[in-house]
Amino acid sequence: MSSNKNVVTWNDDPAHFRKSGRREFLRVGVVGALGLTLGDFFKMRARADLKHYESKEGPAKSVIQIVLPGGMAHQESWDPKPDAPLEYRGPFAVAKTKLPGVVFNENFRELAKVADKLTVIRSIAGKEADHGRASYTMYTGYRKSPAIEHPSLGAVVSHESALSVHDLGDVNPARTHLTVPRGFRQRPPGGVVLHQGVLPEGDVRDQEGFRVTTPLRSLLDTAAGDLDLDLLAGAIHDALEKGVLTRSRLLARAEELGPRAALRIERALHRGAG
Repeated sequence: MSSNKNVVTWNDDPAHFRKSGRREFLRVGVVGALGLTLGDFFKMRARADLKHYESKEGPAKSVIQIVLPGGMAHQESWDPKPDAPLEYRGPFAVAKTKLPGVVFNENFRELAKVADKLTVIRSIAGKEADHGRASYTMYTGYRKSPAIEHPSLGAVVSHESALSVHDLGDVNPARTHLTVPRGFRQRPPGGVVLHQGVLPEGDVRDQEGFRVTTPLRSLLDTAAGDLDLDLLAGAIHDALEKGVLTRSRLLARAEELGPRAALRIERALHRGAG
């Protein structure tokens, strides 16, 4: 056995014995509603702390997801399979593209001309025979589970839930708040509140494995709602103390959401100063 006194063991790290506060459990509650386990949450946070590579921002700022329920099959559109047996190949002729060995349906001749600027994914292999369950996977990125309902792609953690993620104030939302695009029709699972709206690019960030509104936008959204004024004042106080926003910026943006939000922000600032 080694007698080296400089060896550091797991038990020597005080961080392993840090007590989790109530706010930590609130944040874990939010990620649980997003389909992440407690282990997933801590793994992602650890990977963020140990990041040793340089991030490169891609040119694309958004993605438009078009879902065509009951739409055309792959062999009738992007992958005609002209050399396959009759029972497998598509019923139409093909249009050649600029890519070697790649052909599209004959009705896609204009798309075939720009095939070198597209990415056609032909490697998806579904594990769900039921169309409803398969559609759930395409909407959420997860296989359907009886234990949890996952948010759809495009959903952003917002309002009171976002305040918990940012550790602002003592807000303890009983339900998970998500902002989804306008026109979103999927029914929310139990315990989830959906807010339809358009979020500017600067009002959303990636954090702990999911998308969440910034502290400023989170405060504005809750101010426009019915959150208790004392809780709102506490969250604003924490945000100012942490330096994640300024009083002038908060008041200026509040005007964009209407007089009610601006008035509640002013009252919360006054209450926090008192």
